[in-house]
Amino acid sequence: MDNTIITHAALPEVQSLEEIADNPAAFIDMILWYRGKYLPVKIPGINRVYVGHSIVDKPKQNGKYMNIDTGVFLKYWGQEGKLTILELE
Repeated sequence: MDNTIITHAALPEVQSLEEIADNPAAFIDMILWYRGKYLPVKIPGINRVYVGHSIVDKPKQNGKYMNIDTGVFLKYWGQEGKLTILELE
């Protein structure tokens, strides 16, 4: 099994998850709201990072990142959106 992280929007450029746990206020905006390019994964042993927040037509892999946000919430406003369900390996 991959060493996997699941986060809402992004994984900060940190060396360990303890960095986030020790100072969550420093990272909360990035974890929840980031919409920029994928950041390098610097945590040793992490092979995959699942993210959302930025809508894609279908799940899209970019290096270690897998964006799975296909906009299911858009249906509430009468727009096109899909639910993504993936089995983690």
